[in-house]
Amino acid sequence: MWAQRFVVLKGDKLYVYKGQNLTKPESMRTFGSSMAFKEVRKADVGGKTNVLMIEFGEKGGEHVLASAASSDALQKWLRAL
Repeated sequence: MWAQRFVVLKGDKLYVYKGQNLTKPESMRTFGSSMAFKEVRKADVGGKTNVLMIEFGEKGGEHVLASAASSDALQKWLRAL
């Protein structure tokens, strides 16, 4: 199930907030050398579009799926990462 969250990238840290105007993050992850980023096929996520997978360890391990508002927004995220 998808839940709306707001994600902020600052330096080597990824902050996840429950609301856009909140100041305390729900979670935080530090980027490491084993992290990987990739676009996810629409068919693999129930028809959801503009989805990015962030893997935090070995392939198939812990990961986060994030859906951007548009294709342009997704491309901006991929360039930033």
